[in-house]
Amino acid sequence: MKHFSTHILLTLFALFVFTLSSCTIDSFESNRSILTDEELRVTGQIIGESVSENDSGLLSSFTEAFAIPTSNGLATGNSVLATGSFRNLNDYSYEYISAQGAHQVQFGRTDAMTGIPTQYDLKYIFRDSDGNFIESPNQNSHLIESLEFEGQRTGEIETVSKSSTFNRTDRLILDGLSDQSPLLSLDGSHTGEGLFIRNDATGQIQREYLVDLNFLDVKINKETVEQIRSFRKGVTGALSYESTIRSNQTGSDTEAKIVNGTLEFNGDGTALLKFRDVFETYRIRLESGEVFDDDEFEGRIVEVDLQQNIFTISNGQKIQINSETEIDDDSDFQSLDEVVSAMESGVRIEAEGEYYKPDENVNLWIAGEVEFENEGNEFEEFVENLNLADSSLTLSTGEIFYLNAKTDLEFDDDFNSLEDVIEALNLNLPVYAEGDFYVDPETERFILTEVDFELEMDEFEELVQSVDIDNQVITLINGQQILITEETIIEQDDFNSLEEVAAALDAGISVEADGDYYYNSAEAIWIVYSIKFEEDSDSEED
Repeated sequence: MKHFSTHILLTLFALFVFTLSSCTIDSFESNRSILTDEELRVTGQIIGESVSENDSGLLSSFTEAFAIPTSNGLATGNSVLATGSFRNLNDYSYEYISAQGAHQVQFGRTDAMTGIPTQYDLKYIFRDSDGNFIESPNQNSHLIESLEFEGQRTGEIETVSKSSTFNRTDRLILDGLSDQSPLLSLDGSHTGEGLFIRNDATGQIQREYLVDLNFLDVKINKETVEQIRSFRKGVTGALSYESTIRSNQTGSDTEAKIVNGTLEFNGDGTALLKFRDVFETYRIRLESGEVFDDDEFEGRIVEVDLQQNIFTISNGQKIQINSETEIDDDSDFQSLDEVVSAMESGVRIEAEGEYYKPDENVNLWIAGEVEFENEGNEFEEFVENLNLADSSLTLSTGEIFYLNAKTDLEFDDDFNSLEDVIEALNLNLPVYAEGDFYVDPETERFILTEVDFELEMDEFEELVQSVDIDNQVITLINGQQILITEETIIEQDDFNSLEEVAAALDAGISVEADGDYYYNSAEAIWIVYSIKFEEDSDSEED
């Protein structure tokens, strides 16, 4: 990765702003510039980084905004929203301009992990409930009712998957800071400019950018922030944005393109990015700014929590329905109340749809779309146990089915017999069964008429961000963690062990992981069935 010096960055900004100064929304429309899927994705990543909590985005400004500036440094404020710690500030300076009521602060901070510095230039204007300036906010923090904050940051970001240089300014007007108000209202804007570089399995993509964000009824729930010590899950409302992007790569289209839309905060640590006149939408994790897509789910419902609007499917995943969830018109049940009522009557119900995971470390998904189906005398489920002694098949739902001489057995390429299925179960592999049954009128047992066995795996292909050799855990560039076990098959390729992968990463070599895995709900982690490690083709060219 290349680091860009400050004077080169400022020169780039100046040239870029001059070049784009004649661009307007009207001229963009008249030129009928079409955004490619790649440009939409990159725009999403730029917007995501611009608002992120961890990558010097808008949410990271809240940490400084709720601090108290003093002559000796930034102090943690008394508000429940004051979540930051302010040590190791370099070249700190403070000035109070009484005529403006402005407290001005300048300093630098160096990231302990990367060694990359970021420069800060902050201005605070505190007012009491009567609108008067507060000259000594540290001694009179209980009087603060509103704040005008301006924060400028210049710096760089370097990760395996991306690098960027930026100059960002946040202007915030905050009302409701006193303890009497449960909600804090925010107004203001964010402006940014820089160079964004993304590295993935398809190559390297570079875009210069300008971005403007404006608040639309943004509020912070103080109780939520106090409980989790983070802003990303307490923010609701939306931002409107306008971003101008241009490629500076040789041989690519250098036309400047303007992108407009909204970013809607979901209140769960994610936001929904929408583009004007474009159907495509993206979800963004506010912690990292990462863009991610909805995944699909399917499984039998085994438990429902009506108070939390959460249902649990047979693989252990907990899925929540909220005000944004769309229940399909063809669904046999239109609410969780109907689902519970049917289950109490012995009806077997399957849920399928699309969902996303706000926090990778928590077993909770949010349903974007869902359909509830009456399974009848069919099933599709993971197998818990297969006992040939009594011809019983136990599913992960706890239901027991029985095979007889008339049961039609089918196997996919992974299996040739019931003994193969048992061997896979003994290795804790995810065996999936699909079939039909009837209820024996004398014994009331579920008798299988047909059953098909297969290994249920998902595929992945991502760059490796880091390796934890002690715990045998790989972190991919999308933030997902996957576990290597004794049963994991590591195919022979460029790197044949985690130690070799770790050494390659330390040497600056990009490593791509490609394989099959499955989700283990008990451990809340994806377990790798097979994997191979290859040097990324772009890394080889470098």
